[in-house]
Amino acid sequence: EENIVVRWLDGHAALAKRAIDEGDLLPDLDAASVSRIWIEMTSGVRAVAVAVDHTQHVSMRLEQIWFHLLPGLVPPEQLDYFREFSARRSRRYEV
Repeated sequence: EENIVVRWLDGHAALAKRAIDEGDLLPDLDAASVSRIWIEMTSGVRAVAVAVDHTQHVSMRLEQIWFHLLPGLVPPEQLDYFREFSARRSRRYEV
């Protein structure tokens, strides 16, 4: 039986590897670790929101997390771009 989380991890690891190779993520990052962080982050935000009945704040929380997480993931010269990009994407999914 296929495990959907393993599929998500593998898919996100492939995306992270490509981003590392293309210079969008820092070169010393491990793609599998980045993938795990992404999945845990999004799953955790959703789980906490459901637990405390604040699902309307998921997009805002993800935007805040990305704001603080991105400096450890992207080259400094691309930080402003990726912060703006993540904010725009998060706002697209506001409830």
